[in-house]
Amino acid sequence: MTLLNMRYKSFVFPSNPAKTEVLSSKSIACLPLLGGDFNADEIAKNASVITVSGSFYGEDALQTVRELSRVFNEGGEGWLFLPSGRCFLACFKSLLITENADKGGISYEAVFLEKSALRGKSHPFGYTFAQAGENAFDIAERCGISVEELMECNTVRNPFDIEEGDRIWLN
Repeated sequence: MTLLNMRYKSFVFPSNPAKTEVLSSKSIACLPLLGGDFNADEIAKNASVITVSGSFYGEDALQTVRELSRVFNEGGEGWLFLPSGRCFLACFKSLLITENADKGGISYEAVFLEKSALRGKSHPFGYTFAQAGENAFDIAERCGISVEELMECNTVRNPFDIEEGDRIWLN
């Protein structure tokens, strides 16, 4: 699998985070029923929370942290591209910087919150990357387009012939 350099807005991470977590959750309503039982109903999918952590080393580490801090402080939303090819329209929620004098580097933990209003709509950059185990049906659902549109945009003859890391055009 070919990994991309992680990117948020104009900031491209010089090396990918050591750890990337995507927390997806749903709101569930538990309604009481007669006899003491209850019925659980899914109400909505919540915005994903994306947490990345890693370290910057070398002569450029301090300048890299300053640039990352500048992007954090400018506010607003932007496209977050993870190394796997997943992407989210997100806001930069928090940034923790730890200077590690004994290790000669600067560690960071960045938290992004998905802007869920655009979830399921096509993305303006026109492509995504297939994730492990995905087929055309999975990618179409994730990206908010029909399988027919996805198949027309790509040279894939069989919706199950997609491999992890393949660039999949969306328009």
